[in-house]
Amino acid sequence: MLPGTNLFVAAWHFPSHSYVLTAAHCFYSYGTSIDGDNIYHSKFRVAYHTDKEGKHYYAASSAWGRLWYGTTYPEVYRNSDWAIIELETPLGETQGYVGINPTDLSRQLPMYNKFSLIGYSEDGYSQTAGIDPKCSLEDAYQGVYFHNCDCAAGASGGALLDASFNVVGINTAHVMPSNTKLLRASDYNPTYPNIAVPAYQFMSTYAHILTQID
Repeated sequence: MLPGTNLFVAAWHFPSHSYVLTAAHCFYSYGTSIDGDNIYHSKFRVAYHTDKEGKHYYAASSAWGRLWYGTTYPEVYRNSDWAIIELETPLGETQGYVGINPTDLSRQLPMYNKFSLIGYSEDGYSQTAGIDPKCSLEDAYQGVYFHNCDCAAGASGGALLDASFNVVGINTAHVMPSNTKLLRASDYNPTYPNIAVPAYQFMSTYAHILTQID
């Protein structure tokens, strides 16, 4: 998690030692930063949680200075709802990291039971990341994937992993009926899918970032 004064990144993952990949809407909504300039004074904290007495704990922490993002209007440009954070301390060296698979899978879909999703869904009632270990990519539409992985609010930015545990996309949103506030896993059908931004949408930016490392 990435606590600022009011800001928390819901889910995230390390694609390398010093970078964090998550969703742009954790930072921006309709062109405006959701926490003003405070986002640049926050710290990234791994396994951040609060106990029953209100005490805060985390496994590791790092300041961060740079943020790249696909859009400041993620509600409009769903296929650009991604963000990359550069950490001052390479937490991935001690906490672990995953690779990225930027292959465009659109023409191979549907692909059933070949993926897993890791995130902090609020319906899990847990401050530890949960996993749906066997879910599917159902379809592709306007540069995003539709998937059926079990998730809810809080799982935005979570890693959608292939069988080799490489990131093929990041979970970002649900399509829900207008009279529904929370789409449960049992409510899923192709009309109301979950949305993931494919890795190929942000891979060129990430590759460019890596070439700029001193």
